[in-house]
Amino acid sequence: MEILTTENLSVGYAGGKNGRTAVVLSGLDLSLPEATLTLLVGANGSGKSTLLRTLSGAQAPLGGSITVGNRPLHDISLRQRARLLALVYTDRTGGGGLTVSELVALGRQPYTGFIGRLSSADRDIVAGSLAAVGISHKADSYIAALSDGERQKAMIARALAQQTPLIILDEPTAFLDIASRLEIMQLLGALVKNEQKTILLSTHDLASALGVADRLWIVDALNRTVVQGSAGSLIADGTMDKVFPGRNVTFNPYINDFTIKA
Repeated sequence: MEILTTENLSVGYAGGKNGRTAVVLSGLDLSLPEATLTLLVGANGSGKSTLLRTLSGAQAPLGGSITVGNRPLHDISLRQRARLLALVYTDRTGGGGLTVSELVALGRQPYTGFIGRLSSADRDIVAGSLAAVGISHKADSYIAALSDGERQKAMIARALAQQTPLIILDEPTAFLDIASRLEIMQLLGALVKNEQKTILLSTHDLASALGVADRLWIVDALNRTVVQGSAGSLIADGTMDKVFPGRNVTFNPYINDFTIKA
């Protein structure tokens, strides 16, 4: 069963300074099956973040439809939407004045309200979210005192505390060292397997991510659309090379990354 689908979706920007509509990607018929990890792959500026913002409801589509949990996204209230999908952005984590447990507890706002008090059940969910990402021992530490990798784990724990079936992440390993990148990708793969989460993330870190990916969404830069399929099939048939058309770069399946053509 699909947790999210799109039909003939177009994303971009309407009514800019010159009043013109800028279509970034169009004709998108995409799907996210339950309990799978999907990588969104594309060159910088190809529209990955625009697509993720549109799928989350943060940006209106230019056309077509988005369905989440068998309901049209535009019919879902903000509060209900926060119980269906959680977001982890690429920006460096703020909230330095909060403890880790306080940050993760913000994930309970869709259930408690902005100033709502945590029940014992809410506190159990926060504790379980910390345990799921492996930072229970940091619960009382301030966010400002964490490493970048620990901060990203805290943000993922906050998303888990929302108890949503779908988690969307935009470049979750962008500021991390190699060891932390591997840890985050292994963590996301475990959440799919053990928590039955559906995860969509954009990334350039293919060497770390492909080992846990079930599916790929590849931005076809030339045609301004997205090709989807199983990770193995899209790598085998050369679709990865659509990421950088006309450039002296090719995908090397032996190292799971892009290299300069020989």
